[in-house]
Amino acid sequence: MRALVLNFFAMIYFLAFNTEIKAQEVIGGIKKTFSLKETIEFAFNNSPGFDSLPRKTRIAELEAKTAAFKILPRLDLKTTHGRSVKSPHTDDNRNLSRFEVGLSESIYDNGVINTENQIAGLKKRMADLEYRDSRDQLLLELVNQLVDYSSKIKIIEIEERQLGLVNNEFEMVSKDYHQGIKTKKDFLRFKTYPIRRELDVTNAKIEAEKSKKILLKLIGYKSSPVDQVDFEIIDLEKRVEQPIISPSFKVENHLQYKIVKLQKEINLLLKDMVRRKRLPQLFLDANLTYSSENYLGSQYSLSEKAIFGWEALVTLKYNFLDWGTRSRDYEIQKQNLIVEENELDAKLLAIRADINQYSINLDKLRKSYELAKEWVVLETSNIEYIGREYRSGKVQYLDLTAGVNDYSDAQKRFYNVCAALQKSIYSIYYNQGVLYEVLLKK
Repeated sequence: MRALVLNFFAMIYFLAFNTEIKAQEVIGGIKKTFSLKETIEFAFNNSPGFDSLPRKTRIAELEAKTAAFKILPRLDLKTTHGRSVKSPHTDDNRNLSRFEVGLSESIYDNGVINTENQIAGLKKRMADLEYRDSRDQLLLELVNQLVDYSSKIKIIEIEERQLGLVNNEFEMVSKDYHQGIKTKKDFLRFKTYPIRRELDVTNAKIEAEKSKKILLKLIGYKSSPVDQVDFEIIDLEKRVEQPIISPSFKVENHLQYKIVKLQKEINLLLKDMVRRKRLPQLFLDANLTYSSENYLGSQYSLSEKAIFGWEALVTLKYNFLDWGTRSRDYEIQKQNLIVEENELDAKLLAIRADINQYSINLDKLRKSYELAKEWVVLETSNIEYIGREYRSGKVQYLDLTAGVNDYSDAQKRFYNVCAALQKSIYSIYYNQGVLYEVLLKK
């Protein structure tokens, strides 16, 4: 009996402190395990969300180039060749031909091209910022899900360790019962423990599998079977101990804040464009043309019938009466811009509130982390004490079981706090605009 008890506690110490079980040992038959960097790289190459980001930036670049080249002269070529036939026959039946080359330049168009060029430049800058922000948002969602998955794998380890302890405990109680040392009441009471723990292990594995499927969806994994791939879990406890970037944020440096500011600049330019339409509009244009016609089937060549011309135009445009249409259009645009400005201001307030809340949450989670860590230390001492008391016959199996349960609960709470703290840290990295760099360095 003493040998069985000693073996029982040897297993407690071995399983309690040997927590470095890898994900590969939890789910069998794995051929590929993605590291954090490999997970990010795979998502960049396969996730539809990541694939759309550079395309949006490319669109903004093309629009900026289009706006910039509008100030340059345009060269157009137009040729027409055919035959005209009429019935009854007339002398007008002839070959048709026309050749025209035109060089045109809009010197001034009431400031529209210049304003559109400014707007396109701002949109390009905004697209670059939106690319970084959207990329980091997707990375934050991905790494947070990976943290969840890692914590669920840890819970599986704890539940399986608890199941192993309960099975050993039940074996000893069963032997004692058959030897007449324990009563039938003790035997029946302990018989339910392995079933409960088996259910806990099953539920933990189901939750881990759900988390894994979400990860596979986020990275755009389409191959099957999915059980042939897994993710390298994050060492939550080790990373929490690493130095953390100071959470002293400046909202002006937040990517979304910069995006909102650029959008406000664009809105001012749009408002100015609408305002100009209510005033007299001035246009300056210059055209240079070279044309020739009716040279096909004629005794004259194209160059002999060519005409060269140029024109410089000044156009002043103003509408005296439109029954209030322009005024209403201006008012509609003005109100739309005010609504958008209000939405942007609300977004800025939300950014400030989120940043302040992150700092508060981080302080609370750090305190919770220290308390949970201390709880694990206390429960470790407690289980050691109960073990000694059990060996001396001063406590019963129920006390020992309660001690083991408390130790497992402390460990689960500790890893849940570690996961929450790690998410908070990654959120801080995101708000500081360095999440991408931090993740790729790890």
